[in-house]
Amino acid sequence: MQFDINEFIIILNELLENLMKIKLLALLFLGIFSTAGSAQTTEEVYEFCENHANLPDDYEYSSYNDCTLNENLTPVRQKSTNKYTYADKTGKIIMPAKFDEAHGFDDGLALVKQGDLFGYIKKDGKFAIKPQFKNAFGFHNERAKVLQNGKWGFIDTQGKVVIKPTYEYNQTADWFDDGLLLAQQNGKWGFIDTQGKVVIPFFYDEAESFSEGLAVVGIKDAGSSTIKYGYINKKGETVISLKYRYASDFVEGSAFVEMNDKIYFIDKDEQPIDYN
Repeated sequence: MQFDINEFIIILNELLENLMKIKLLALLFLGIFSTAGSAQTTEEVYEFCENHANLPDDYEYSSYNDCTLNENLTPVRQKSTNKYTYADKTGKIIMPAKFDEAHGFDDGLALVKQGDLFGYIKKDGKFAIKPQFKNAFGFHNERAKVLQNGKWGFIDTQGKVVIKPTYEYNQTADWFDDGLLLAQQNGKWGFIDTQGKVVIPFFYDEAESFSEGLAVVGIKDAGSSTIKYGYINKKGETVISLKYRYASDFVEGSAFVEMNDKIYFIDKDEQPIDYN
């Protein structure tokens, strides 16, 4: 059987990417990353979520729950009505079960659904932003992605539209990273700030969100469909030239790249890292 180096590179790239994901998940599990608003360790939160004894008999932990206790509240489902509400860390139900979906709190607000529309509530159960969106995400860094009139945009925690709903779903990232949002216009990718101002022009054929201050970007070679990848900083400056056949996000100061059929890890100074 003939050895196919290209197929081998693809398989090895997938393996390395999965290894990076496993590394990240391990860090999350060990509680190295903390969730804003929660003073508990990851292990304590999971123990809480798995302990149904504290909830009233008619309630169970929500399938929408990401096992956090932001604002010391977590979403739960009332089995008899199939409606959602919130319980505190003792298992006490703190408001009537009246939502068709309920998600965790972020930036002091929780995404909920009533009927066919999404809105956001405060911890007392009152609406801070009334249900008006056909689809929506929870807040992250005081911005939330929402769907209005068939297009996606972003609002702030007051419900003010800060980025007009003019995008298709896959034309923006779901969150701001390092204060910038990956977005696409006329087939090219760039970055906008939290007020919708273009910070890095729509210039790239491919791009990823910022991670640890750098973003992967790619441009097609002239007269070719081949894309070469490198890294830019938040000013849009190229800090690692676009020469790689593949490049991953940086995680804990390292990323893996492929060039000339060689796959290896680099640091932010583009120096090879040997993990052996």
